[in-house]
Order: sequence, then C-alpha cells, then structure tokens
Amino acid sequence: MGHVRVSGRALSEAVPRAGLDPPPAFSALVPGVTACPIERVHAWSATPEGMVLSCVAGRVWCATVRLTPWAPNIIRYRLTAGPHAGAPAPAYPIRDPDPNVGHEIRETAAGWRLETDALVLEIGRTPWTLAYRTGEGRPLTRQVADDVNLGGDVLGPAPGFELDGASQDPARQARRGFETLLLDPHDHWYGFGEKFTDLDKRGQTIDVWQENAAGARTGAAYKNIPLMMTPRGYGVFVNSTARVTCWMGSRSTRTWSLAVPGDTVEYFFIAGTLAEILESYARLTGFPPVPPRWSFGLWASTSFVPIDQAQVGARARRLRREGIPADVVHLDATWQRAEERSDLRWDPEAFPDPARLISDLHGLGYKVSLWENPYVSIHSSLFQEGAARGYFLRRPDGSVYTPQIGSGAGGRRYPLCAIVDFTNPAAAEWFRALHAPLLEAGVDTFKTDFGEEIPVDAVFHNGRTGAEMRNMYARLYQELVFTMLRERHGVAVIWARAACPGAQQFPVHWSGDPHCTYEDMAATLRGGLSAGMSGVAFWSHDIGGFYGTPTPDLYVRWAQFGLLSGHARYHGTTVRDPWAFGDDILAIFRRYAVLRSRLVPYLYTYACCAAETGLPLMRPLVLRYQDDPATYGIDLQYLLGDELLIAPVFDPDGRVAAYLPRGRWTDFWTGEVIQGPCAIRRLAPRDVLPVYVRENSLVPLGPPLQYAGERPCDPLTVEAYVTAEARFTLRGEDEQLPLTVRREGPAFDFEAGAAAATYTVRFHGAGDAAAATADGRPLARVADPAELDRISEGWVVASGVVTVKARARRIRLAGCPEFPAAPS
Repeated sequence: MGHVRVSGRALSEAVPRAGLDPPPAFSALVPGVTACPIERVHAWSATPEGMVLSCVAGRVWCATVRLTPWAPNIIRYRLTAGPHAGAPAPAYPIRDPDPNVGHEIRETAAGWRLETDALVLEIGRTPWTLAYRTGEGRPLTRQVADDVNLGGDVLGPAPGFELDGASQDPARQARRGFETLLLDPHDHWYGFGEKFTDLDKRGQTIDVWQENAAGARTGAAYKNIPLMMTPRGYGVFVNSTARVTCWMGSRSTRTWSLAVPGDTVEYFFIAGTLAEILESYARLTGFPPVPPRWSFGLWASTSFVPIDQAQVGARARRLRREGIPADVVHLDATWQRAEERSDLRWDPEAFPDPARLISDLHGLGYKVSLWENPYVSIHSSLFQEGAARGYFLRRPDGSVYTPQIGSGAGGRRYPLCAIVDFTNPAAAEWFRALHAPLLEAGVDTFKTDFGEEIPVDAVFHNGRTGAEMRNMYARLYQELVFTMLRERHGVAVIWARAACPGAQQFPVHWSGDPHCTYEDMAATLRGGLSAGMSGVAFWSHDIGGFYGTPTPDLYVRWAQFGLLSGHARYHGTTVRDPWAFGDDILAIFRRYAVLRSRLVPYLYTYACCAAETGLPLMRPLVLRYQDDPATYGIDLQYLLGDELLIAPVFDPDGRVAAYLPRGRWTDFWTGEVIQGPCAIRRLAPRDVLPVYVRENSLVPLGPPLQYAGERPCDPLTVEAYVTAEARFTLRGEDEQLPLTVRREGPAFDFEAGAAAATYTVRFHGAGDAAAATADGRPLARVADPAELDRISEGWVVASGVVTVKARARRIRLAGCPEFPAAPS
C-alpha cells in the first residue's frame, strides 16, 4: 500500500452510544423481519489498508464497516453483519488495489476524515453518518437514514441490514443489506448493463439479474452490470453476483437506494468524469482486448433457418458477386441436429463434408463462425457421458438439473437439457475438448449464445447456488471459449449475448433478439448505449431485427444503423441477405457496407483506445459532452468514436430529430456546415443515414476491400474537417501513424509521422486553392476527380472540397479563401 497517516486520538477507541431511536424500518410491515440500521460507531482502528469501524446497529453490535482506498479516486465500502468479515460473499474478480495509493485519517470533532488525493470521506461517530466529497471539498453525496414520508413510511431504507426472525446469532440471519445515498436534483444515472429502457435511469427501479429478455421491450436484460454513474462526478460499482435491486429515485425524490441479498454490502465509490469512471471500472474488472481486424468487417449470418452445405456456399459466393464486403460467414443453430443441440456436432445429412465447406469459405476470404450454447440436450449421447461424470448442474437432491431453456422464436422451446458446470475444472476441460475437432477443421470463432437462465436452486461444484451464480455463469462460459480461441489464434473474438462485470474482457457482445419494428430498433440502440456506459466496449445487434421479417424500409434503416455500429452482423428468424429485399435495398446496403469496409482503420484505432481506456466505440453524447445538460437524455443518436455523430432513422417516413452539441458540424454526405449547439429536424431519404463530422476532425478511410487483408491498405484517404488543427493517430496491430492537419490563414498543412506513403487528403471547406505541394514539390491540378483516380499524384477541386493525392509525408495546400462562418 502507499503511505498512511493518522492524526488525532488513539487508533482504537470506544464511542458513547447515541440516544436516538432508529428510523422506521424499510420492511416494517414484513412479518418476522427486523431492521438493523447503523446507529453509531462503538470502536475503530486504522489498518495499512484503511479503516475498520465496529458499529452498533439495531441496538445490537452487528455491523462492521471497512473503508479501503483502492486508487486515489476509488474507495471500497464494505459493510458486513457482525464483528467479523464473515464468509466470502459471492463477488466478481477484482484487480488488486493501487500499491501507491496513499491515504490519511484525521480526527474531527464529529468523527473522522479519510482522505486520498481525489476523495474525502467524512465519518460521523454518533449518530453514524458518512459523506463523500471530492479532494477539493465539493460534496458528491452522503448516506441518508431518515427518508420517510409524513405518514412514517420508509422511502429510502437506512444503511444497514434486515434480519430474518429472532436468533442467538443475529448477524448470520441477515436477509439483505442496504445503502441509501442522497439524490441530488441534478443527478442523471447511466449504466446497469444493457437496459432497453431510457438511457437516463433516474426514476427507474433496476434489478441486476440475468434473464433471457426475449426481445427489447421490457426492463429485463441479457447483460446486467451493477455499475451506475452520474455526470455530477461519481459512480458506484456494487461487487455482488447476487440479485442487486436499485431504486434510482423511483421510491423517493430525495434518495436512491440499493439492496444486496445476504450479510455483505460491498461497493466501490469512484469519483471523476463519466470517462474517468469507465476507465476506473476497467481497472477494477479488466480492460477489453483488441479484437482481430477482420472482426470489424460484416458478419453475414445464415439466420435461424434450416440450412445445408450447398446453401451456405451459394450465399457466400453471392456476397462476393454482389460486391458486398464481408469478413465472416456465421452458421447459426441449424448446423447441428435440432434435437441434439448443443453437442457441437455437425448434422451429417445437411453438412456431409464440413471440412470442405470451411476450406471453400476460407478460400473466398471469409472467417467461419458457429453457434453454440452451454446446454446439452438430453437426446445427445453427451448427456449420459456428462451426467455420469458429474459435469452438469444439480438439483438440491443431487440429481441432474434438466430444465427447458430458452423462449425460442415464436414461443418454440429447446429440448430438455443439462447445464454444463464451469466451476468444475473437469467439466470445463471436457467442454473445451468438444471444440477441438471444430478448431482443427478450421472454425475461427463461436457465437456463445445463452447462459442467462440458471435455476436459482441449482447446486454448483464450487458449493454456490444458482441464486449466487446466475449473474456470473455466462462469464465463465465466455471466458473458457475466448481463452481457447486466443491460445489457438493469438488474438480472439466471440459473439456473446449475456454479460456481467468483467465480461468486457471477452468481446464481442450483441443485443439479443429484438422484434422487427422501428420501436424495437430504437430500444436496441438504447440498450447498446447503456451497455457502453457499463463498460461493454464492443457491442453489436442484429441488422433487421431478430424475430419476424422486416419490411424493406425497416431493413435498410436498420442496415444503415448496423453498418455504422462498432461491429456489424445481419441475422434473424428469416433470411437477412440484402438481395432478399429488392434491388434498391441491395444497392443501398452495398453503399453502406463499402463505407464500413473503408472505416475499418478508424474503428480499429478506437478499438485500441478501448483497450487502454475502457471507453466504448459507440458513445452516448453525454459521455463526451457531460457539461451540456441537453445531452443528458439523448439516447436515439450516438458518437462512433469521437469524430462521427450518427442519427439513425426510427420513423418509416424518414423523419429525424437530432441534437448537435457546441462547435461546427459538417454533414458527411452534403458538406453542409451547421453551427452547434442546435436541434435539427429533417427528412432523410431512404438512402441517407444522417452522419455529421465534428469540427477539427480527421477521419481515415482505407481503400474498399472485400475482406480484411485482401490487399494492402493503400492508398489511405484522410477526410479533413479542419478550422484550426486536427490530429488522429491511426493504430495498427504493431504500429502507430500520427496524422496532423493545421490551418493557418489561407494554407493547410498535412503531415504524416511515418515514412512516405500514398495519401489522398480531402480538405473539406477549403473552397478553391492556388497551389498544392508534396514534400515541397509542386503538384499538377487536374480537371475532375475521375482523372485524379487514374494518376499517382495531383489535386482537384470539386464541391468545395480540395482533394490532394501524393506519395509523401507532407502535403501543403496554399491560396485558400478565408474560412467562412458557419450558418447559425
């Protein structure tokens, strides 16, 4: 640990008891339940890690608070029933505290101050109080023990516990623990996982509990992460795998509360901006790795329909004929026999020669993905094998659990199945070995579906119950498959549905099974932005929606949104191949698929940034503009990286309402410049997805490729939207390429921080120009863009954009008119 300093009286002392009665219990009307709110500090001690405070709660000595600085801006709060730490509560793996973090404990007239460089905790002796402040002293929040209405009903439970019944050992009867904090009038709340409700969770009651959400229409979620944050300067990560319930101002306008089952409440209080909170959360739970470059191309799914080997090959070849860039062919559930899913064995009738199919797909430049889940059908021979060896979850009576899992499309359910117990090392190795023949045949990755529906009374090999492991289960499953792929390929990606804290280390995650409507598309985006604000950096969704058949208009609108998401895949209960929706839709799809293929260098750069910061590729506006109150409730548009603002169309008539924050924004398609902040309303033709580029931005585009690695990424196009200076460091697997454009009066200067290469730099808003040079040599002006495409060097002016093409490190554009003011 870092330095520790204590000032005041002795390190351990007794404190007189308060003469106050506790406030009414949150569960006062629940028979047999006794409330034990924290009342006062009886004794305390300083430790190298922080403070330990023994408290009186509910008139018995039954609460211990441990405060541990984890980083300068993070303090762990741990409340346990009884005087001891108790048995380890079910929790997520957490990285060790910063060894250099220092803290100081100061005694005050009322109690103590625990200080780090970025946080101050004020602890009151009698009555017990706890308040959080910034290092500069600005109040962040505090515990509240008296949130009741005029009738005496408890709206916010006092920090402490509820006990079940009377006992000679009351600390072991803890039913659940509470934390209640002050809700500031200016608080807005983000996080909690992939929640399809409004992005701002203020006023909502949230259950952090894994479920097969069966769509995107309710508060149920496939990805549940007890991380919450407010742009007012702090966040809270609750470290419990149990079912955590949060009342974010839904019971009271004065407080927000959380309840954790059992005898321990542990959370990490994180101070900072929203971006700093996400980075700190990643430091606690793990940063995401960078997925392989090919994963950022289009994933073409065979969809949840019957398929055979010939059909898969024909569809893959047609994608190439149509000129639609795609990197992955995904075979969904029907590559296996329906009654034997998921035993990871090919249906021999539909796929007589899978090795040949995989080889053919590789020859066309595709990677191959296969669907799986962690459930073994009772009709598979593997069921008897796994049951005999104790590889499956068991009921309390010791028998193998064989539930019917999954809502299925249209109410169809899968056969009875057993659930692989990944806490059993032998079972995990057995499941891992089932993949070996597929990997040897050339399969590149897996869609790790399901994992949410663990029976609460199931018994795991590690001794935990389903109630304790349900939120954690999918992470164990995904980690096993992801690690296996990384060991084989060096870099890995999976396509996963469920998520919990730490699952961001095993990307990519997709949104599950929305219906095919505009409303469900909008809810899907809300879920993705919510997931991003919960540490899930790499997220995607099913283009067209999953359940049903989209109209051509809905399909193309969803395709535009999907192809400009972090990752892109089409999939559904009916075919989603773009030619199935008509020639007009096919042409529009192709246009956006080509744009996506060119954006891969940009997306890969932000993937590298995500691995260092934990920030998502798709960002709600509030993440970058948290000082702009107009962004707090915006959840139907997003930033892709920092430079591009995307406003998907959620209306069949093409109506779009969008908000542009401060600064100049340029319409990506037309070049129109708009001065923000402003709200815009427009009609978007069917072939237009509104995209705006932030002022002083560089957007690198590679050449159109049918798949990653088809040929070198040369020439590189740089779209420059510069009024003063813009920088962008392009990231590759083993290299970085700094790019800079400066504007001074009538001149633009482009510089690449590497050896000379071929660049096509498009200077937006440059008007006309008098001359262009490359590394000091003059370039010839040509008449039209088509001519520039045919030659190695030169420059051209068209529609207010000056395009310069040259093999050089430095390009200079001179004699440009003064930059016009943007329309207000």
